[in-house]
Amino acid sequence: MLCQQSRWERVEQVLLRLQAAELVTWESLLGAQPAVLTPLLSGSAYPPTRARLLPRLAAAVLDAGGVAALLRGADPRAALLALPQVGPETADAVLAFTGTSVPVVDAYLRRVLGRLGLVDPTSSYGDLRAQLAVLDTGLPWEVLHGLIVEHGIHHCLTKQPRCESAGSPRRDYAEPRKCAAHCPPCGGCPLADVCPRRGVESWV
Repeated sequence: MLCQQSRWERVEQVLLRLQAAELVTWESLLGAQPAVLTPLLSGSAYPPTRARLLPRLAAAVLDAGGVAALLRGADPRAALLALPQVGPETADAVLAFTGTSVPVVDAYLRRVLGRLGLVDPTSSYGDLRAQLAVLDTGLPWEVLHGLIVEHGIHHCLTKQPRCESAGSPRRDYAEPRKCAAHCPPCGGCPLADVCPRRGVESWV
């Protein structure tokens, strides 16, 4: 929920503040007051709104018996979608990173695969998910999702793709190893030679 419409490195700062305040369990979030949560959520989009919604989300998760119980159910995706502030992308991200390999349709996927001509980036979430779910990618979807996100961050930028030059500067994570360890120097986009929209300054 905190990552929705927010940059990962900003959310990392939020999580570190929540950890320092001992507000990283469902039980602790359930009893947290919005006035306490709001400044801690600065950096994630809409802090006051999310400060009100996080306790509601915590209550719903606890009422369901916890995330593990939700994932063990007959239809874990439906159970996740029934939670407050959990939409299709968030539900699929949770599934992808808890052992169920499903495609996560986000803006990075639409931009990167759309530019490569592999999908129609204007398709609905459901249509794209159904189209991708039947593909044999050779990689688990959670791994492919991570690679697509990194490619969209460092090369396949929204308005000025870096097709011919080195990837975008490293992101300012609190833990530098998160970027430095897997972003070696490069001479440009590794997919430039097969991209039909090479150099186009818009993905739509």
